[in-house]
Amino acid sequence: MARPKVLPNQKNAYERLSDAFWTTLEDYPLEQISVTSISKMAKVNHNTFYYYFDNAEDMARKLLADTCPAPDAILKYIEESEGSVEADDPATLAECAKLHRTLLLIRSSHPSIHEDLREQGIRTWGQVSGVDPAELTSDDRNVVVFVIGGVLELIREQKLSEGMDLRTFLTQPAGIIARQMLNTVKDKYTKAR
Repeated sequence: MARPKVLPNQKNAYERLSDAFWTTLEDYPLEQISVTSISKMAKVNHNTFYYYFDNAEDMARKLLADTCPAPDAILKYIEESEGSVEADDPATLAECAKLHRTLLLIRSSHPSIHEDLREQGIRTWGQVSGVDPAELTSDDRNVVVFVIGGVLELIREQKLSEGMDLRTFLTQPAGIIARQMLNTVKDKYTKAR
């Protein structure tokens, strides 16, 4: 298949498809998003969609890699929940937008993507905390999987209080316990160095 044409002063087809996906995900769960609806919204032929992606689930997986916020941005976001950093610079706002998209994907994800999200969460925790997840003992990995999986499930099931964002969650009892558990694991590995 030939590469889709790029018109001057316009987003390329991949960017338009990505924008259409995120716009649609705001209103519909992943299993209700079709290739046709994304292609129409992006104003591309469905063959152009298939140039980049196999299906909507494949698109979600590929966009997840592009969308996850940088670990330092997540750390800054968490520090802001503790009241130590202001979020007013464009880079932080861009990372917050990525976090919003990641949360949308978590809430709308298909069970097969939920595992990818959990593994991404574990890798991100490792980068933020300075701990290589591959070096964790089985028990410590279980703690990290339990906490990350639990937080993802709360987000997916929308069990976080209505109007509560992740930053607010981190200051509530469940969020505090989750952070304490992760910090206990982190401290075992960072203090040993």
